[in-house]
Amino acid sequence: MSCHSYHTEESAGLLKKRFGIPSEQGITVAKVMSGEYDNESAHGFFEDKYLPGAVRILWLDQSFAFMTMGLFGLLALHGYGRYHGHKARVGELYREYLLPLSVRLWHWANALLFMILLGSGVGLHFAIGSMEWMVEWHRSSGVVLALSWLAFVVMTFIHSGDHYRVRFAGLLERIKQQADFYLRGILQGEDYPFHASTNNHFNPMQQLLSYNTIMFGLISGLLVSGLMMLYSEQFSEALMSWVRIGHYLLAVGGLMFMVVHLYLITTGDRLDSLLKSVVDGYHRGRKHV
Repeated sequence: MSCHSYHTEESAGLLKKRFGIPSEQGITVAKVMSGEYDNESAHGFFEDKYLPGAVRILWLDQSFAFMTMGLFGLLALHGYGRYHGHKARVGELYREYLLPLSVRLWHWANALLFMILLGSGVGLHFAIGSMEWMVEWHRSSGVVLALSWLAFVVMTFIHSGDHYRVRFAGLLERIKQQADFYLRGILQGEDYPFHASTNNHFNPMQQLLSYNTIMFGLISGLLVSGLMMLYSEQFSEALMSWVRIGHYLLAVGGLMFMVVHLYLITTGDRLDSLLKSVVDGYHRGRKHV
């Protein structure tokens, strides 16, 4: 397969500028694209390198495709189990205002930014559409998300850190309770082991996995690796080759998190209860006796 089948001259120039395509032994993307080097030399240039929009690591793509299909399958089975074993919950309905407008706007803005980043990232990965537009959308959205993330970190530690602070005493037991509810209890209509309140918005799995692991781990890793790719000329190609792969792996992790997150918003007292809470700020539930 010739290098021309991987991408256009437009994408080659943009990728070299934005993602640090290497220059080794005098071989550059421009020279490869101009046909100055034969396919064998060009293959040596691209071999074992992940270059967004140019060269993909096929076995990684295939692995993640199977993992994603498997995830959808598991969630479909879980959903079927919830539907098949559904029992109406009893107890007095209540609403409690937990999420102020600023938090809701921040949540929806982040969701929009993440969708733009995923969409443009897919376009860059598979060289779909205008590379120039994809690069600009990806870069601009990444910068805005970085600012949003910094605001989250500052506000978390100043105002609402208690909601995200992991309480390690008895943590394993609380996680086991929540996991048992998701895997068994919810299928039988049991009550939630942990209820959102003004003192604690999240159950232990949300607190540890969703907000600490994702916000402080995955998102920070995506932002740091993305920033390095933006200024790739400042780093060695040996390092950047791993940074690009790391960025890709984290992006796939982010995609899988979003799939699970979207499914879990259907696990409230009603299918739309949790979704409504990030629209009007009111948590809806039942008081069990």
